Amino acid sequence: MMKKKLLTGMIFSAAMSYGQVGINTPQPHPSSDLTLASENKGLLLNRVILKNTTNAAPLAGHVAGMVVYNTVTDGDVTPGEYYNDGSKWVRTEALESWLAAGTMVKASESTQNIYRIGKVGIGDFSSSNEILVASLQVKGAIRGGEYDRNEIPGKNSIAVGSAGNSAKGDSGAAFGFGNSAGGDYSLAAGYGNYSSNIATVALGQSNRVNSQFSVAIGSNHTIGKTVLGGSVAIGTQNTVNHDNSIVLGGHGTSTKSEQLVFSSFIGGIRFQDKVTSSTNSGNGIREYADNAAALAAGLESGTLYRTGDVLKIVHQ
Repeated sequence: MMKKKLLTGMIFSAAMSYGQVGINTPQPHPSSDLTLASENKGLLLNRVILKNTTNAAPLAGHVAGMVVYNTVTDGDVTPGEYYNDGSKWVRTEALESWLAAGTMVKASESTQNIYRIGKVGIGDFSSSNEILVASLQVKGAIRGGEYDRNEIPGKNSIAVGSAGNSAKGDSGAAFGFGNSAGGDYSLAAGYGNYSSNIATVALGQSNRVNSQFSVAIGSNHTIGKTVLGGSVAIGTQNTVNHDNSIVLGGHGTSTKSEQLVFSSFIGGIRFQDKVTSSTNSGNGIREYADNAAALAAGLESGTLYRTGDVLKIVHQ
């Protein structure tokens, strides 16, 4: 009798191993190996400890289709359900989801307009020391509109606009049409501007700033590359090729370092001298007894000097 029962059980087990299995149901689904049918119980996944998404442990290796419930926070994994895609662990559902615009329903289609309640960080904000202070916070480079797709973006740079805006310098910014911020910490905004050196600014149209710490505002200025930089051009079509010089107006040109040039289309006045600073005990404009003394000192015609409290201009 015992042998007959044992044989019957073996035959039944063999038959079940090649068919569908139903728990709490006599009719398992024909397309399923295992059908669960309880109305008051669920499926309890294996509780495991994952190390990170790329580490197969506790498995001996990655197995596509494996599903587990992770119980710890470690590396880039947090408590929750994960499946294995054959090369890494993947969270089955994000901790926070996007909602379909105009509703409080989770978005389910890639074409939906979406939003979320709370701040959004793009980049690595996994450290416990990270704080999101803005509605949208980005670590890394940002590009918008038509940008130079052949560039290597500078770190933490931004280029927004059209006609191939480029921000190749670290922490550089280009806004508008066809601008290039090539220097670190540089800014180019407007139309066709180039700021190619450290901490340079080109605002307006068709300005070229090649000397560090220099600024061009207006149109068609050229600031050549110099040793110290620190020059400024404001107006139109001014040229500065000397350190720490300023040219204001139109069609003006610097002739020496530390020079202030006022220019216009029909000529103008050139004032040149050192300015007052916290390390200079002078009062800003050099003092000479008269025009002859100023000329003897090497001042150019058109340079501003003073005799006492009276400002004068050197003349030939």
